[in-house]
Amino acid sequence: MVPIKVNLCNRADYGGVRAKNPEWIVMHYTANDGDSDEGNGKYFHNTIVKASAHYFVDDDSITSSVPLEMVAWHCGANQYFHPTCRNWNSVGVELCDTVKNGVHDVTEKTLQNAAELVAWLCGKYGIPTSHIIRHYDVTHKICPAFWCGAGVDGIVKFRERVEDEMGAKIEQSVVIVQGAEKPVRRVLVEGQNFLNLRDLAKALAGVVDLEIGNRGSIATITVE
Repeated sequence: MVPIKVNLCNRADYGGVRAKNPEWIVMHYTANDGDSDEGNGKYFHNTIVKASAHYFVDDDSITSSVPLEMVAWHCGANQYFHPTCRNWNSVGVELCDTVKNGVHDVTEKTLQNAAELVAWLCGKYGIPTSHIIRHYDVTHKICPAFWCGAGVDGIVKFRERVEDEMGAKIEQSVVIVQGAEKPVRRVLVEGQNFLNLRDLAKALAGVVDLEIGNRGSIATITVE
């Protein structure tokens, strides 16, 4: 993955600490014609706009603008068209338009960098690729515009690209605990199962008491 730089946006532009790990990844576009992750990072660092995103992605790097454990204001609305995705349970990723050509679009390289970032996020939090959605899916804002209307298959192709980066699909499966099947999410890589920690803790409830938490970006496990 290309370098991830950190330029935190103005503290007035994002919310507090999440109540739990994110479950959705919401894709956006900056709606500019010729911009960069660094330029957006600098703008949000210096400006109070009451809006934000966790990441900005361009051709050669990524800027982290809001810490992952904090709530970015990227898909809020007075009316929602998605049943569950909100700011507090999602990660906002903005696609920059690095080529100034009179068209709001995105380069192949930016898409690839975004796919690598999102694949990492899916692996980190156990997010299935079906939970990679557009801003449009949450609020019906035309964003990213090139993935709306005639370009609606763009988000489908992006999910497939993320799956290719992951090398496997996150899927619903089961683990057998004392003869009973318990639902878990898993990634199968080269014959090995990698299970979501929180799902495993639920499956083991009553057999082994596990408490799963986090300290910043590091998972914590407490056995009682």
